[in-house]
Amino acid sequence: MFYKFVVQDIFFSKMKYVDLSYLKEISLGNKDFIIEMIKIFENQVKEFQNLMEKYLKEKDYINFSKIAHKAKSSVNVMGIKDLAEQLKNIEEIEKVDENYNKFVEVYENFKTITQQAIEDLYSYIS
Repeated sequence: MFYKFVVQDIFFSKMKYVDLSYLKEISLGNKDFIIEMIKIFENQVKEFQNLMEKYLKEKDYINFSKIAHKAKSSVNVMGIKDLAEQLKNIEEIEKVDENYNKFVEVYENFKTITQQAIEDLYSYIS
């Protein structure tokens, strides 16, 4: 058991986007809790991604920003700091038409980073 924990921590340090320090702290190392949070995160990511895509196509930047705000919390829990910062910045954009490319960039980054993060997370818990 100790060996598996050490191996997991070595893998944990090699994850590209994820930092589970906060999640480990609030879970007191409870692996079942961490697994449940990862499953919830995966479901939320799918929902957020679908809504972001919809709002981007509809050019509904107000609702896109609201979803970015919700997604920011989930991303923060998984320690994906850079993406959380991008989501925060998108919330603060006032002149939407001039910043369309930033919305597209954040959406593309959200898809790419969260997919890699989910793969890393499932590798971590397997």
